[in-house]
Amino acid sequence: MKTPISFDDVKPENLRQVVLPLEMAQIKEFFENKDLFFLADYANSKIHGNMFLTYLSNLSFPSEIRLEGASTEQKIELLRVYMETRNLHESDVLRRTAASIVLRFKGVTPEALAEFNENSELTPEEEEEFLRRHGELAARWESFLSSSILYLGRCYPELDPEGGLARAYPVVEDPAYVGANVVLLYGLPAFVETFFSTAPRAPIRYFKAQFEEYMFRGKNLFHYFDTDFNPLLAATSGLLTGAIPYESLRDFLRSEVD
Repeated sequence: MKTPISFDDVKPENLRQVVLPLEMAQIKEFFENKDLFFLADYANSKIHGNMFLTYLSNLSFPSEIRLEGASTEQKIELLRVYMETRNLHESDVLRRTAASIVLRFKGVTPEALAEFNENSELTPEEEEEFLRRHGELAARWESFLSSSILYLGRCYPELDPEGGLARAYPVVEDPAYVGANVVLLYGLPAFVETFFSTAPRAPIRYFKAQFEEYMFRGKNLFHYFDTDFNPLLAATSGLLTGAIPYESLRDFLRSEVD
């Protein structure tokens, strides 16, 4: 059963279903009432794709995207932009759908995939079509997420005191190689453990800009990596406190990067 987007914190009188671009009266209303929440109807908006996401991001209003009624072509194009852009867009609708696409690409079990696909805005057939057209985007997201193992070594130098893990793999210098919204998947419940339940398909790499720079709205990767839903950090913490034997984590790291 699909988990609905929660508007529990939004009073009914503060919910506005809108199309983009907003009318001046709607913008004025928000500045008069900061409790408003905008649900942007994608199908009926006058702008789409990159322009739609950029406009919504620049507004900085509390918002979510409504994809009901959008065509397959419209949804696939919006997901392409979302997975490609360097701009962060904190849309749970798009994050859930991107998570399902990445897990489908990675080849997790049908049972695990079904749970995520239930919360995707694309049908299984539409996700397959997305991968036929834009599989390289999914491969880059998968490579980045699999390479989280190398990032652990940067977060906790005790795990890799000589920096051998980073030097052993190809370095990605291009800050635009992978879309920025990939970092939002660390905060999605059950995603990280499901993702790491199967071996990597795409190559492990050291993502220099993403791992070392403050390139996510002025924040570094650790800001998004450090969530209650990322068991990689819990395992590392357990190692450093002695709750988890070093050999157990070392064997896990080797199994993921081999």
